[in-house]
Amino acid sequence: MVTVSNKQILLVLFSVLLVAIFAENYSSTELSNEEQIGEEVMNKENSIREIKNGTRINMHINNKTIPGILNDGKPAKELIDRLPYTIHASKYDFDICGVMDKPLSFNDEDLVPGWKNGDIDFTTQGNYFTILYDNEENCYGEFVNLGVIDCDPSIIAEINGSFDILIELAD
Repeated sequence: MVTVSNKQILLVLFSVLLVAIFAENYSSTELSNEEQIGEEVMNKENSIREIKNGTRINMHINNKTIPGILNDGKPAKELIDRLPYTIHASKYDFDICGVMDKPLSFNDEDLVPGWKNGDIDFTTQGNYFTILYDNEENCYGEFVNLGVIDCDPSIIAEINGSFDILIELAD
């Protein structure tokens, strides 16, 4: 006859509990392809933010219209209140950016590390409005995410130089 002590029983129960907790966490994080962030959904497979219930905008650059969706954060709502809004900007290696004449208000909770390709962001150092279309794998700094473009980011690669961006509500 095998004798089992209370200590051994507790050790087995504790081990089973740890395995159950690990399995629950693993199934809800590692196997999930999407992560809910407020009204934003981050699709980890292609790492583009999808915004639910956002405000649709159009950004007119030269002869192109770039559709976008602004999120429901305070900084994005502040930008919406300014529409239609024109900003002078330039295209660089992985973004289009221009200095806003009046910075957007934000709190520390609004800051996100880095960017995702397709993000529409406000950079707090320099008061830049920026559309990021490439290089997320080497991103740096903190940004205030305002929304996303609603088209393939590679379309922006076709735009060159300096230009005015007219941002307005979509019809």
